[in-house]
Amino acid sequence: MEFKGVIVLFLVQIFLIPNGHSENILFFHPVSTYSHRISVWPLVQRLVAKGHQITFISPYPNKTPLANVTDLVPEPMSSFVHQYIHDWFMSDCALGLAYKFKAKTMYYAASCLTPLYYELYGIVPDTASIPEFEYHYRSPMSFYERFVTTIQPLVWTYKMSTSHDAITEIIREKLNVPEMPNIRKLAENTSLILLAEYVIDGYPQPLTPNIISVGGMHCQAKINPLPKNLAEFIKGSPEGFVYISLGSGVNVNNLPEKFQDVFFNSIKQMPHIQFIWKWTGNKRTDLPKNLHIGEWFPQQDILGHPKLLAFMTQGGRPSIQESICHGAPVIGLPVFADQDLNTQRLENLGGAIVLQFDSLTETTFQNAITEMTSSKKYKTRMTQLSKLYHDRPVKPIDLALYWTEYVLRNENTDHLRSMSRNLTWYQRRLLDVWGTIIVAVIASITVIAYTIQRVRCFFKGNGKFKKE
Repeated sequence: MEFKGVIVLFLVQIFLIPNGHSENILFFHPVSTYSHRISVWPLVQRLVAKGHQITFISPYPNKTPLANVTDLVPEPMSSFVHQYIHDWFMSDCALGLAYKFKAKTMYYAASCLTPLYYELYGIVPDTASIPEFEYHYRSPMSFYERFVTTIQPLVWTYKMSTSHDAITEIIREKLNVPEMPNIRKLAENTSLILLAEYVIDGYPQPLTPNIISVGGMHCQAKINPLPKNLAEFIKGSPEGFVYISLGSGVNVNNLPEKFQDVFFNSIKQMPHIQFIWKWTGNKRTDLPKNLHIGEWFPQQDILGHPKLLAFMTQGGRPSIQESICHGAPVIGLPVFADQDLNTQRLENLGGAIVLQFDSLTETTFQNAITEMTSSKKYKTRMTQLSKLYHDRPVKPIDLALYWTEYVLRNENTDHLRSMSRNLTWYQRRLLDVWGTIIVAVIASITVIAYTIQRVRCFFKGNGKFKKE
């Protein structure tokens, strides 16, 4: 059977099979955390509402089954993700499937754009002001930091070029497509990128027309009442409560005991504040009376609760977006990947305090809680950011739906792609132009200096040039 479709990579790949006015769509979600599935799920729901048939392959089963959605969880994929903590998001191998089934390709970028994207899609990055997520720099950057950030896209391109060659050979053999182009060429022909980022949770940057910002499309507009047990627990503190969640990619039960002690001892010493902590795994027996733990909580309903004082989070993109949507002040405790970049961005905007595990103590923990709960500036700032975040001409979920179906309706999207993708890395950065200008300036200065020197010699020699 021939697939006419779209593949969304990074987190999700989509294959589409013609079926009258609807499409059979496959979301391929190979390596990620469950929260990334949550962030793209509203798009699945809207596509189903438009009559499309969805198949969703991922390492995690859906907690809320949906009609017309077939959920598949391959055991090898699930085992791999649960054993491999680092989430590399990109799923280039599936580009081979897209080629085999003649499907179109889209990326759904649930995190920030990595430097590799810049070279693939002809983007001239703003490396002068936007930090590179891998090195945890803060803006504004020093000369050295700007230097490292500037060369990183080229370093990534070089590294990936070698892996692309190896991946290409494997795919050609396993899928029996010996004529398939290099996987990099397939990646360059991606129809569209849905970027889960906005200028508040991310940095303002120049993007090409085929990159659509849909950050926050999973944020819910309605805040529901909390479950009875949570509501009763929150009533126990007149000041309010702090919500702690280190995301779906971190098993807090596996945290070193010294870090667990920092949390528990600090919470015990702040009995005037209630704490709610999303905790997976075995529970400790020495729980403070002002701490309520559970494996799952309605996070957005909690973040929108009027008595919330602060949200302590690892800083994954979905959690940061939810905190902005609901105006919840953040205490960031980043663990890996883009989390330093996300939390530092919010700190720069005045809505967060960022801690680090390598320097985390009971004192720094309590100071952050005290600062966040005693000062109104963080809540005020997050309320302002929330208003800006929602003030858009089109809702992000509507944009995501429109552009997904736009790719379905049209044969190609070449007109949206940057023309500079066909240039070399130095042409794209105008290094050849600036190099020519610099050489011309140096040559002109040299000629002028030489001419002046010769004229001076002429007059010093009574109208005669001295022989060298």
